[in-house]
Amino acid sequence: MEKLWLVGGGLAAEGPDRVRVQLGAVIARAGEGTISEIVDHPQWVAKVFHDDLKDHDLKCAKVAAMVDTPPSGAVQSDGFAVLTWPLHMLVGPTGPVGYVMHRIDTSNAVEIHTVSNPTNRAKPLPNAPQWTPHVTWLHLVNVAANLCLAVEVVHRVDAVIGDFQERNILVNDTTRVTLVDCDSMQFTDTAGRQFLCGVGRPEFTAPELAGLNLATAARDKPSDLFALAVHIHLLLMAGNHPFLRGTWTGPGEQPDAMSLAKSGWWAGGPGSPLHTHPLAPPPEFLPDNIQRLFYRAFTAGAHDPASRPTAHEWRTALQGLQIRTCPRGHQLPVETEQCPWCHIEDERSTRKTQTTYTTKARPNQTVYPVSAPTPAKPARNTTKYLIAGVVTLVTLIAVIILITNLTGTTTTANTTTTIVTATATATAIATATTTAAPLNESTAFDRLREMADSDRSFVAMNLADRWVPQLSSKRPGVFDEGVTWNNVLTLQEHMRLKERYGAKLLWSGDWSTFDGSDWWVTIVPTTFNDPEGALAWCRQNGFDSLHCYAKLVSTTHSISGSTAHNN
Repeated sequence: MEKLWLVGGGLAAEGPDRVRVQLGAVIARAGEGTISEIVDHPQWVAKVFHDDLKDHDLKCAKVAAMVDTPPSGAVQSDGFAVLTWPLHMLVGPTGPVGYVMHRIDTSNAVEIHTVSNPTNRAKPLPNAPQWTPHVTWLHLVNVAANLCLAVEVVHRVDAVIGDFQERNILVNDTTRVTLVDCDSMQFTDTAGRQFLCGVGRPEFTAPELAGLNLATAARDKPSDLFALAVHIHLLLMAGNHPFLRGTWTGPGEQPDAMSLAKSGWWAGGPGSPLHTHPLAPPPEFLPDNIQRLFYRAFTAGAHDPASRPTAHEWRTALQGLQIRTCPRGHQLPVETEQCPWCHIEDERSTRKTQTTYTTKARPNQTVYPVSAPTPAKPARNTTKYLIAGVVTLVTLIAVIILITNLTGTTTTANTTTTIVTATATATAIATATTTAAPLNESTAFDRLREMADSDRSFVAMNLADRWVPQLSSKRPGVFDEGVTWNNVLTLQEHMRLKERYGAKLLWSGDWSTFDGSDWWVTIVPTTFNDPEGALAWCRQNGFDSLHCYAKLVSTTHSISGSTAHNN
């Protein structure tokens, strides 16, 4: 594109005062468009939609309406972008082609599941930011409060996040949060024209939306508040989803997550037959006011979405939360007498002594518990003691700094035991980093095994016996695309697909529809009733028949008839 101009957001659409811009280097390629730098404007980036994007004109009309109605606080007083809200339209000789948004620093940012999931947090990939192993429970509360701030900002205008999932939430090493992919949000312009959000992840979808066609069904803000509560639960409760992990005490098999959500039955909730998992913290360890907010979100909110707490209510409660440290070094609310992390630590130790483990993982073994918490254990050598002391000292200094330097609308502290959310806290995270071990075949296998185990419960609950797009199947020694594959290359490929499509990882030996038991399989968590739907997804996303096909994932179905290819 040789000629591009910015319009909207206070810039004229016609005349000589239009702002001319030139695209620079490509930053990323997404499903809907390409993200590029803008020459001479390092504070911005441009998203140019693909020419063949479905409903291109409707998308541009939606973005233009968003440009005309920016929510207050989308960019904080210190320049931090809480939302990547469209700032200006990007117009070419033939009309609108995309939009401009604030550039965010992603060098030390991770998707929120990287901090909420203890396994992901403890073992970052070598090319990922290395501060996550040093995240404390205090930091996780900070993240939750700053996520609430982002939701507050969105809800200041007639907008609903809609696709309120992990990939669209970035957390940086200051515990601050940015919501991205804002052009996918549901938005209503000043004339009442409504632009819908047609996608959503099942595990973050409110029960009142169950069974609806999201491409045609409008959402209300309480649906965001359900997803917000799920994210807060994941952050505070060691990565445990309220409707996916627990001990089922009711009749028959445990219902799927949506059925539980519709019934208001969440793990450890009042009267719920889904009890707290032995390796998860119970809701009772939280202060009463936080418990009541979860009750309103999941129990009362199952039948009355209007009763769910607002983002502001959540943020106020999280700001007031005070913590103490138990003798083993775990952080917990000051009101809590018994440390849940000590109990989990002891329970895990007991289980290890009662179980005989083999030295090498087998395909049908669950070696790493799904969403298992990783409490900080006592140091066992002087080096570890020194690191722990430095982290504690830096964190204390950060809190003191926050008390004397309150800025912007970011959550702040009143005492040394009050949870705070500000950039100084993250300095403690960032300065306590260590050098990660090089990625080799053994560590890559362990990481793949962890991811497959972590994804298995979600797949079983939400994708089983449905058709999904399959993007890859690899095992060490396979020669494909001019490369002899190993675990390192497989892990790198899967992470790329996960980043772009939210892909899930399967170990073929866990499922009955694969003819080999030792393959790493990457699938897209979008389900269809028949193979034609999955094949259409492959075509729409530009995949040929060799790199994307329809697969039926099941533990009961035979291999026969479980795969379909585009012609």
